[in-house]
Amino acid sequence: MAVAERERAVFGEELGIADRVLAGAAVAFGALGHVALAAAAAGLVYAVATAAL
Repeated sequence: MAVAERERAVFGEELGIADRVLAGAAVAFGALGHVALAAAAAGLVYAVATAAL
């Protein structure tokens, strides 16, 4: 399994279930943060574009 091999290479052992859940949550929240930043940027571009008209 590629994930287990990578975990052993980086951490010296496989991660436990709790560690994997926490890492997955961190990735998910990071992705949501990027989506929120993109939405805010789109809103700002829209506001500036419509104000210029």
